[in-house]
Amino acid sequence: MQEEIDADAWLGWLREMPDHVTNVSRIAVLRAWSPEDDDVVPSHARGVRVGDLTEDVLRDIRDDSLLTIDYPRMA
Repeated sequence: MQEEIDADAWLGWLREMPDHVTNVSRIAVLRAWSPEDDDVVPSHARGVRVGDLTEDVLRDIRDDSLLTIDYPRMA
């Protein structure tokens, strides 16, 4: 059984993404019970800027919901 990912570790990874992939502009996170479930259709969606991303925002993702995280464009 896999342990829950530490929120600070996940937030750090999401915030540092542009340092590793310079052309990233948006990441989508879908909450689903099983990664093998290939027919999940989100019934709700929410978008946030990476600077507004908090643990509360991550924990508030409901089942079958999509969260998009937008990153500032780098010149």
